[in-house]
Amino acid sequence: MTQTKIDNLIKSSTWAQLQRFKFIERQLLWHRSIQSSHLVDAFGVTRQCAHQDISTYKTLAPRNMQPYSASDRTYKASINFKPVLLKEDLEGIVSTGKFATSDTRDAVFVPKLERKLIDGLVPVLLSAIDQGASIKAMYASQNSPEGAMRIMHPVCIIFTLNRPHLRAYCRQRNEYRDFVLSRFLTLPSFVSPNLIPDDTDFAENVTLRLIVNPQLNDSEFKMISKEFGISNSKEVEIKRCCLNYFLRENNLPATHEQMEEAQQNPWSYPVIPVYDTEMFYN
Repeated sequence: MTQTKIDNLIKSSTWAQLQRFKFIERQLLWHRSIQSSHLVDAFGVTRQCAHQDISTYKTLAPRNMQPYSASDRTYKASINFKPVLLKEDLEGIVSTGKFATSDTRDAVFVPKLERKLIDGLVPVLLSAIDQGASIKAMYASQNSPEGAMRIMHPVCIIFTLNRPHLRAYCRQRNEYRDFVLSRFLTLPSFVSPNLIPDDTDFAENVTLRLIVNPQLNDSEFKMISKEFGISNSKEVEIKRCCLNYFLRENNLPATHEQMEEAQQNPWSYPVIPVYDTEMFYN
């Protein structure tokens, strides 16, 4: 469908219909499939309405769906999937379905620095993950600021610290590494996959026990305990490869030096992790 026809269809749709079309596109992008029951559950529409929405979206983006699979009653995303309704920027793709927030007289939202992505990057990466394919692309880094060709096998996209990145096995380094999405300089192309080692840090979940910093006085301890809902301790389960990001994003000490700082100045880290071993330290 041409862009003009897409624009006309969007204009002729109600706001509610457009939200459902975007939901379909987001499901296909991130979950790689859509069922009518997803729309029924998310929007409370009838099954007939859900079928009609999916049919309308198919006319809107016929190349984005594979033929209907009767065995599991789903429409799956095609390998050439490309959003036609979602914005190409990462914030637009991730936030679809959420209500936009903006400053008011009573509330102010601190802006984040926007990282620019090349058009179509996220759909290609998600398609590669879904297909189990390796990719190659020009990628910029501290050692190669102008970019160098990298071959990698994607595992997942991780969102953290305003630094969305791709976890992938790097052919050049022969190890799993994190690739910042905004540093891809070209749209990846698929290459034949080779055997790669298991990503044990991604497959393994670790349980981290958090406590209120015992160096706080009684009143401070009670305040922090109530604020974070920690009576004795709180357990958080997280993938091992995401652990350091979790610590940094939640102002939790992650090194020996930071743990010493937590002892000397407890307000710098009012909540601290209990490390059973030193495996978590940098």
